[in-house]
Amino acid sequence: MGDCPCGKNRTGAGMMQTHFDAIVVGAGPAGVSAALTLRARNKSVLMCYSDQGALKTAHRVDNYPGMPRMPGEEMLRIFHAQCEEAGVVMYPHAVRQMLPMGDTVSVMAGEELFTASCAILCVGVVRQSRIPGETEYVGRGVSYCATCDGMFYRGKKIAVISAYHEGVEECNFLASLAGETCYFSEKKHDRAGLADNVLVMDGRVTEILGDGKHVTSVRAGDEEFPVDGVFILRPATPPDQMIPGLALEDGAIWTDEGFATNLPGVFAAGDCTGMPYQAPVAAGQGNAAALSAVRFLDQK
Repeated sequence: MGDCPCGKNRTGAGMMQTHFDAIVVGAGPAGVSAALTLRARNKSVLMCYSDQGALKTAHRVDNYPGMPRMPGEEMLRIFHAQCEEAGVVMYPHAVRQMLPMGDTVSVMAGEELFTASCAILCVGVVRQSRIPGETEYVGRGVSYCATCDGMFYRGKKIAVISAYHEGVEECNFLASLAGETCYFSEKKHDRAGLADNVLVMDGRVTEILGDGKHVTSVRAGDEEFPVDGVFILRPATPPDQMIPGLALEDGAIWTDEGFATNLPGVFAAGDCTGMPYQAPVAAGQGNAAALSAVRFLDQK
């Protein structure tokens, strides 16, 4: 696992902490506000995030209190420094899968498995066009998590569709298991470091095909490539694909007035819960969601 900025993520034996009171997914205004509120209430917090988000690309933010006319990237730098100082464990890897399991929530991020007593989703708006056939075959040959599902394809032929540089590392892990690994780029990115046994394919996958029960092949250009499975590696996973059973409303995560989702112990705040898409609104929602999470934790 990569180094974390905060020393409070280590146990006495020097091993990295893997269980937390709360896991916050996302490091924008909602996620940062939630994490800081949880720390103020003396809860242990892990923040998982990818190096993406609408705020990072904002040329200037004019309506955030105390930070006039500030570039979004600089605002994020200040946010993250404040989180580190407060004792939030920062883990800069995207969450691939989250599973509520009774009294805990299991989270797969990067190549690590964490657990927490609750989770707050602050994932922003995930704008991604899904490949035809992708939704139909999720769980039937289509996966978003190399660590979760790679073992099921040992010795088999797989296609890896990646849209960012971190996908190279995950592809190499899959290539160590699969019999044959074909790598397709969904977007231009640095592919240096791919293992020698990975076949780099030309063209983009335009369709995932199957027999109605399971994936059988992918189409790229005019060619069809038979495969046993397809791993789609993107910087962010749509919430309903990340968490089975998560309720959406008009494409946004449904929450009650206290920002609790339909899943016990899972809360949500910020742009992922719907409009308006504003940084100050997201920060306020993150604070409110964290207070609800604190009440949930204190009642356990």
